[in-house]
Amino acid sequence: MILTIRSEWMKFVSSIWCVVGVFIALLLQPILLFAGLSFAGSLTASLALEQMLQALYVSQVGIIIMSASFFGQEYFDSSLRTTFLSNSNRTKVLVAKALILAITSLVAGAISVSLGIVVALFHNVNFIFSDFGKIALNMFSWTMIGWISGFITVVLKSYIISMAIIIPLLLAVNQLLVALSSVFRFLPDFAMWNVFSIYPNEMLLTAQAGIVTQLIWAFVMGVVAIWFNLRRDVR
Repeated sequence: MILTIRSEWMKFVSSIWCVVGVFIALLLQPILLFAGLSFAGSLTASLALEQMLQALYVSQVGIIIMSASFFGQEYFDSSLRTTFLSNSNRTKVLVAKALILAITSLVAGAISVSLGIVVALFHNVNFIFSDFGKIALNMFSWTMIGWISGFITVVLKSYIISMAIIIPLLLAVNQLLVALSSVFRFLPDFAMWNVFSIYPNEMLLTAQAGIVTQLIWAFVMGVVAIWFNLRRDVR
C-alpha cells in the first residue's frame, strides 16, 4: 500500500491541474477575505468570520479541480492501462488516491485558515476559540466534496465533465434548484451550506444532517466508482 501511495503522490505533484487546484484552495479564501474586510464599513469578529466561512465555501472550487484532475488524469493521458498493469489491485489505487486527497485537503485547509486569521489580525479582528469548531467542519466538507468529485470523475471517465457539473452547482445553480424544490437541499455541495455561515438558513439542512448527507453521498459514489473501476476494460 505504501508503494501505491508513493506512486500516486508522484502523479499528484506532477499534475499541473492538481497543483493549480491546491493553490486556489490555499489562496482564494485569504484574498477574498482581505478584499471583503478592506471595503467593509465597521469591522466586527462576526463579520470577519462570516466572510471567511463564505470564502471557504467558494474555495472548494480548488478542491474540486484538484480532485477531478487527480482521479481523472489516467483518462486524460490514456495511462489507465499502464496504472492497472503496474498495480493489479484497482481498489487499492482508488483508496490511495482518496487518502492523498483527504490529507492534502486538510493541510491546504489548515494553511488557508491560518492565512485568513493573519488577514483578520491585520484588520485588528480577533476570533474566539469557539469559532474554530465551525471552521473545522468546513475542512470536513472540503474532504467530502473532494472525494465525491473524484468518484464522479471515475464513473464518468472525464474530469472535465465532472468539473462542469459540480463547479456550477457549487457557485450558483444549487441555489436556483433549491428555489424550485426543497429536495435539492440534499445535493452534496449544498448539504453543508449552514456550516459555511454563522446565520443558519432554516430552509436548509442543519450541520448534523449535512454531515450525514455528505457521508452518504461519498459512500455511495465510492462504491459505484469501485464497481465501475473493477469492471472497466483497459485493453
